[in-house]
Amino acid sequence: MNKNKSLVYIIICFFICSIPLIGMINNKTDVTTEKKELSKFPSIKKEESINIRYLPELGDYFTDHFAYRQELVSLNSYLYTNLFNVSNTDNVIAGRNNWLYYKDSLKDYIGKDIMSDRAIFNVINNIAMMQQYVQNKNKEFIFTIVPNKNSLYYENMPYYYKKVSNDNNLSNLNKEIKRQNINYVDLKSIFEKNKNILYLKRDSHWNNKGALLAYNSILNKKNIKHYYYDGNEPNKQNDYIGDLNLMVYPKFSVPEENYYYDYKQYKYVTDTKSVEEPIIKTKSSYGKNNLLMYRDSFGNTLIPFMSGAFKNATYSKLVPYNITEDLKSSKADVVIIEKVERNIDEFSNMPPIIEGLKFNIRGKEREVYTNTTLECSLSEENRNYIKISGIIDKDWIDSNSEIYIRITNEDNQKLNVYKTFLSTVNNNDYGFTLYLDKSKVNYENAFIEVMGKQKKYLNILYEDAIGFDKF
Repeated sequence: MNKNKSLVYIIICFFICSIPLIGMINNKTDVTTEKKELSKFPSIKKEESINIRYLPELGDYFTDHFAYRQELVSLNSYLYTNLFNVSNTDNVIAGRNNWLYYKDSLKDYIGKDIMSDRAIFNVINNIAMMQQYVQNKNKEFIFTIVPNKNSLYYENMPYYYKKVSNDNNLSNLNKEIKRQNINYVDLKSIFEKNKNILYLKRDSHWNNKGALLAYNSILNKKNIKHYYYDGNEPNKQNDYIGDLNLMVYPKFSVPEENYYYDYKQYKYVTDTKSVEEPIIKTKSSYGKNNLLMYRDSFGNTLIPFMSGAFKNATYSKLVPYNITEDLKSSKADVVIIEKVERNIDEFSNMPPIIEGLKFNIRGKEREVYTNTTLECSLSEENRNYIKISGIIDKDWIDSNSEIYIRITNEDNQKLNVYKTFLSTVNNNDYGFTLYLDKSKVNYENAFIEVMGKQKKYLNILYEDAIGFDKF
């Protein structure tokens, strides 16, 4: 009798465990709310040999596609968050009072693995150069950083995340920005002074009240005429399902409150199906100027506000920023760059594509032997440009030294000096990048000198002959 009971128990357990596999016949999971690409069904053969990873790949396929996956993930998440007050999803932090936070913002929150002083200097250098380039074209330039959700609303973060430092990338960047003449909108300070809750509880982004405050603050920076919506009472609806909400509870997400405004009319010029698309263009009869805005996901909710304030608007999510070409195609009068706090390092990791800025340098020069490297090739990002890049031997420059490239012809006649963008390459913060429009390079053979400042000297760190005619 006991053996029969054990057999029935085993059969029931086996049947329950088989449901996700058997259910794949009619209910295979083909969509996900997680930020990843679903695995494809593996092939036994790969090229002309046996796929030795067939079984692990088959396991990955089952993990992503088993039946009722979304329901089971949601149930599992409910048990974790309600019984243990933790998230079972790697990308999400379960906070107090049903608040959810994006895991990628944790390092900024606790002050861990912050960027080096040189990397922060790279960011400042690159932003200042972007501003200079735009202003040289008689355009307005505005830069802003969107604070992470837990930088503003930290009271609901789990108690066990202890700060290891009061410094973080945003605070260090703000200190340096104050020493520069950058047209910067400090949204963190502006939001901290506002008594409203400006971010969504179960999403990684601001609500539409936050987007409105950011929109007004950004355009007020340069006194750009726009509609304020101050007399426009928003329509409050309990219908918004946030990105973090979907990641944790893909099937049982509970909507939360958001605010909706009667936006000034505009229409899409591009065939836009989603605000997540990399390039979006709009036009409106209300605005007078043209806008070029580089944005991330926070910028999605700025599109309805901004579009009603500009005659033509171009919104780009592409990185690195191809500013020279985008300015030409958009005919922009105003350039706005918006970036979330957790991605500040992108300004150093992916410097923009801008034709070289000519520069005048003075100083007592000396040649030194260093381990500086240099590469010269056609840019993979834009084949119209020659890309000159390398890594500086940091022992021969000051930590806050800009990097210059001087081009000299065969007769040792100094032709042009360019200021370079600074970059982080393979965790080395002493990289540099220069783009030259190949249609404007009017010399065949030349010498390239890489230069940097060290105390009272202008050190020549590297020199070599380059045959530009091959490009």
